[in-house]
Amino acid sequence: MQADRFTVKSQEALAAAQRLAGARANPQVTPHHLLAALLEQEGGIVVPVLDRAGVDVQGVRRRTNATLDGLATVRGEATQAPVLDAPTIQALNRADDEARSFGDEYVSTE
Repeated sequence: MQADRFTVKSQEALAAAQRLAGARANPQVTPHHLLAALLEQEGGIVVPVLDRAGVDVQGVRRRTNATLDGLATVRGEATQAPVLDAPTIQALNRADDEARSFGDEYVSTE
């Protein structure tokens, strides 16, 4: 996974997911953190796409937050910045593969 292959919006979403994990004292960034970040992204495409597909976005937000509430937390002086967990890395690699299969130079939030 190469960060320079991600669009600005994608990089912003990843950074927001990491900040969210840090704010919640989660040691790892999970796909749920990334989803939560995408759902809150200003000017993002995810919410309009879900709305158009008839998805209950508020329900997705509630379930995502409930899942985040149940994740492990760490406290103390030795805490480090959250790292991407294996499923998140796999999802990002898959997104990169999909972008390449479409002939796209960059991985976007779509």
